Amino acid sequence: MSIKFTISQRQVEYSRARGERIYSTSIDQAAIRLAYQEDGAILSDLLSNAKVRRVAITSWEAAGSAVDEVSRAVNMLFMDSIPEPYVLFVSPSRYTKLLSVVERTGVMELTRVKSLVKDVVVIPQLMDDTALLMSVHGSIIDLAIGADTALVYLGPEDGVHSFTLWETLTVRVKDPRGLLVLKLSS
Repeated sequence: MSIKFTISQRQVEYSRARGERIYSTSIDQAAIRLAYQEDGAILSDLLSNAKVRRVAITSWEAAGSAVDEVSRAVNMLFMDSIPEPYVLFVSPSRYTKLLSVVERTGVMELTRVKSLVKDVVVIPQLMDDTALLMSVHGSIIDLAIGADTALVYLGPEDGVHSFTLWETLTVRVKDPRGLLVLKLSS
C-alpha cells in the first residue's frame, strides 16, 4: 500500500524562517488515507475468506434485534471454545442504529451489545448489510507486517517536494472459526 503526497517549497521556507517544524495538512491526509487503505485491505481479506462462516442478520430496525443477533453470534463463538475478547465491527449506519434507546429498558442498544463484546468498532469501508464479529485473540488472527510504515522522499518537482508513504502487511487468519461475517439476509 502506498500514498503519494507533496509539500510546497513555500511551506518549507515559511517553517524554516520561523524556526518551526514543517507542518502540512497533506501529511495528515496521507497518513489518514494510508490507514483507510489498511482497514480496507484487511477487511477485504477477512470478508473474502471462504473458511469464515456467514450468519444471517436483519437490518436491526426492530428494537432488540441487534442484541439478539449479536448474542446468538457470540454464543456460536463460545460453543466453539473461541477465546475472548470479541470485537464487533459495523458500518457507520449500523452503529447509529445501535444508538437507539429501547423503550422497555431505557438503555441504548449499543450499551447492551457492549455487554456481550469487548468493543464495537465503526469501519466506514464496511457495507451497511454486513457486520463482522471476531475474536481478537492472538490464536485466532494476527497481522503480519512485511515493511512497517516508511516515508520515502522522491525529490523536488514543480515547486513541491514529493513523498511516498508506504507499507506492506497481511492479515493471518489462524482459526477461521473465530470470525463470523454477519450478513443481511435478503
